[in-house]
Amino acid sequence: MNRQIFFDPQRKRWKRLRRILDAVAVVSTVILVLFFLNVVKNQHLPELLLPTPKRNYRAIQEQAAAIKAKYLRPARRKTSRKPSEIPFNSGEGLRAAYYVDDDAGSFASLKNHIHQIDILFPVWLYVTKQDGTLQGASIAQAPLRIYNVVDAHGVHSVDPQNKIHDLISAAHEDTEIFPLIKNYDVLTQQWEPGVSAMLKDPAARKNLERQLGIFLAANPSYRGISLDLEDLPDDAQANYNSLIEELYSQMHPKNLRLFVNQSVGADDSEFAELAKNTDGILLMNYDQHEETGSPGPIAAQDWFEANLKRVLKIVPKEKVICAIGNYGYNWTMSLAGRHHRRRYWIPKTSQCRTGGRRPRMPMRTYAWPAMN
Repeated sequence: MNRQIFFDPQRKRWKRLRRILDAVAVVSTVILVLFFLNVVKNQHLPELLLPTPKRNYRAIQEQAAAIKAKYLRPARRKTSRKPSEIPFNSGEGLRAAYYVDDDAGSFASLKNHIHQIDILFPVWLYVTKQDGTLQGASIAQAPLRIYNVVDAHGVHSVDPQNKIHDLISAAHEDTEIFPLIKNYDVLTQQWEPGVSAMLKDPAARKNLERQLGIFLAANPSYRGISLDLEDLPDDAQANYNSLIEELYSQMHPKNLRLFVNQSVGADDSEFAELAKNTDGILLMNYDQHEETGSPGPIAAQDWFEANLKRVLKIVPKEKVICAIGNYGYNWTMSLAGRHHRRRYWIPKTSQCRTGGRRPRMPMRTYAWPAMN
């Protein structure tokens, strides 16, 4: 019988193969142990000899957001000072706005732009009586009620349900409030020229000044007031200046601000007087054409710029707040030889500084960001 090719009765090949397998097992075990030891042990890898990149690459969306934040960010205050403590037109980007209670759109606009507004002039105070009584009006609530702000019971709030105070607090802003006082009769919806009798009476002026002092002392969050008395007879202007001077002399030592609204049509002497006795002049740089006159722009550019240049020659720029009208008029005109009428509409301006308004019409001004 022939022998098999792999026949190995002494098992010599198996002994050699067993030794080889044992050696491979030992070497593999040593390699695995060394591998795990290297994995567990922290080692400092040498730096690659590669050139350092000159630009850090970021995602396109992240880079676009950074560019937008850098170049499209509005110019705002660069210091932590209160807005009223910063000189106007000094590059701080201060914004101011009017606000009225009797228009839901005004509150909606204020709410949308509260983060952009540094100074707010809410129309909350009225003086129409000859004795100088300081009054408020519950315009936002029915029925309409006129009340004395200061009486025997104390000082009454002029911020309905603290709506504006709560809005500013919820927004975590430091917007300053300067209540605006005007001689507007909310019942008749007319400017009250009869307030000139109050201006001519020193006792009545003192009565108004006393009430304003009590009102501001009871509301320390209000850093002053804004004064806007309009449609006054010419012979009352000197007395109006006396009221402004008396208020300024009382408020300035207490670090309270007095702002006065003034039409661009005022005489140079009036602007010079206001520059001495106010902390800021709200220049109503609009109404070049009014509803009662011929159609035209609210404030043409050349007219607007000429007014600014003229006023800045008299009033320091640190005391000028330029107000831009944010409204339009409807003019109704008859066409010759026809019975129908055509209406003309001057569109609203795209931006405004102090939420401009019609100076001799009922105030319906939206709060809108302003830059002075």
